Amino acid sequence: MSDNEFEENRFDRTTALVLDGFSQRVSRRSMLVRVGKFVFSILGVSALPLLPVDRIVRMVEAQGSGCHKWQLCGIWGRLCTTCSCCAGTQQFCPRCTYQGGFWATCCPVRTATGELTGEYRNVKYTDCCGQQGTIANNGDSASCLTGEFCQGNGFEPPVGQPIWCDGAPGAYRCTHYQVFGICYP
Repeated sequence: MSDNEFEENRFDRTTALVLDGFSQRVSRRSMLVRVGKFVFSILGVSALPLLPVDRIVRMVEAQGSGCHKWQLCGIWGRLCTTCSCCAGTQQFCPRCTYQGGFWATCCPVRTATGELTGEYRNVKYTDCCGQQGTIANNGDSASCLTGEFCQGNGFEPPVGQPIWCDGAPGAYRCTHYQVFGICYP
């Protein structure tokens, strides 16, 4: 065996190890997006208006005033901030409801003026359901149903999302969201 063959084998093994580790951290879809963005940036072409993400944001902005935030690109429901029972917030179910199941979406971040930043964040949506405790003590969870219904799930026309009460007693009342780390569409 010559020295060249030994070097090629070591190089092949090292390359295989590096690529194996890389493939465990990065999905094919994410890699295609990164390569595509790189190629388009070299060519000076902006493909962003053609991507479905841009349609999602436009659709959310076209809805009423309560549904215009970039964080709501994947919501299907009413925000818990409209509940008058014990302080529903964007991050937690109101005290008068039970926490149900959740889903998550990768949303494009926008500035206060509505411009895309190029960053994407994971947003987790959780449905709040039922009536916890008595209405006299905790407030009426039916008050959560008075807010605007936001439909930011990216389909034209919007496609209904199943209710994610997921074992929580009672009917759907509202949805809260939490923003997490960076994601790649």
